[in-house]
Amino acid sequence: MIGALYMGCLSFFDVRGMVPRPLTLEVEHPTLDGQTKITEIPRREGRRRPA
Repeated sequence: MIGALYMGCLSFFDVRGMVPRPLTLEVEHPTLDGQTKITEIPRREGRRRPA
């Protein structure tokens, strides 16, 4: 699923618009025992910024 957020351009400060963004994020990564796993991260956790 795709959602949209109103965002501005970092290079051109007066350029803004709706930007499509996925509602979930899928990350493929290795586990501690060497297996490959796909983890789905919900929208809020995928957009979280460091404090």
